[in-house]
Amino acid sequence: MKRVSLLFLLMALISSLFANDLLKSKAQSPYTYYYQISNKEAAELYKGKTVKDYYKLLHTKVDSFLTSKFDTTNLNPGHYLLTKVSDNQVRLELKTIQDFYLCSA
Repeated sequence: MKRVSLLFLLMALISSLFANDLLKSKAQSPYTYYYQISNKEAAELYKGKTVKDYYKLLHTKVDSFLTSKFDTTNLNPGHYLLTKVSDNQVRLELKTIQDFYLCSA
């Protein structure tokens, strides 16, 4: 009986040594995913319509980037939903890439 309890204690000690510390781990996803949406879908979002079933908008995945290296320079003109997980919630951001630039003289 002592050997079984000693073995159990030893296994619990070893598993606690190799366990990840979740309080110190990253609280966001390493990647941000870009999904292209239609003009109609973007117009509804810009009008302030709330989206209950956001996953229906995630139909055309374009690319993914490291969240720490946020870069939209390679995206073609259009409307995009940027998705990532932060603090165990899915975060969505609407981003529009214009095909023209305004310059001030």
